[in-house]
Amino acid sequence: MRIRVEKMAPEGQGLGREPGGGRVLFIPYAAPGDLLRVSVEKVKKGYGEARLLEVLEPGPRRVEPKCPLHFKAPGSPGGQPPCGGCDWQHLDYAGQLEAKEELLRDCLRRIAKIPDPPVERTVPSPAQWRYRNKVLIPFQPPSEGSDMPAAGFYAPASHRVVGFEDCPVQTELSVRIIRRVRELSARLGWSAYDEKRHQGWLRHLLVRCAADGRALAAFVTRT
Repeated sequence: MRIRVEKMAPEGQGLGREPGGGRVLFIPYAAPGDLLRVSVEKVKKGYGEARLLEVLEPGPRRVEPKCPLHFKAPGSPGGQPPCGGCDWQHLDYAGQLEAKEELLRDCLRRIAKIPDPPVERTVPSPAQWRYRNKVLIPFQPPSEGSDMPAAGFYAPASHRVVGFEDCPVQTELSVRIIRRVRELSARLGWSAYDEKRHQGWLRHLLVRCAADGRALAAFVTRT
């Protein structure tokens, strides 16, 4: 069906209604004002969950995600990369700030029963990219045809690791450390943890960076 997205929902999806003002639908990776073709995947009491199939008409805040691994609707240039590390890169930064403000206002109205909550404007970050100073990266055994373990973020609603060469929300130092540990693990024979077999040594890599250019790297291992 075709759905016009009204606003962002508290868990980060877009919110729209079935044609004719029917059931509320929650649609991941939607943006306010989008006209979308969607498929309803789940129906629950009072609402449904839908999958984005095509952006028929982009809303005013929709932009091309900076990261090539961010979700793209089927048929978009670059296909449908599955990294689940970020949810809102398809919104411009002003749209993200507006959505956070409106989500807070909506929660105060619905839950606290404040009819007109006095919510101030969201304070913008001085850095829109490279702002995360801590990251926890899962490792998994190499995919078929590769001798390098997979290291990255989980695909949405799964424990399948999507590897990356760069991540625009992490510091450059974090990315260099992650790539270096991945290379070392292959060269030194550190086995990555296999969830299905409960085998392997390296489970996660924790990296925390300081403003002075130093970093802490901690290995989370099975033994």
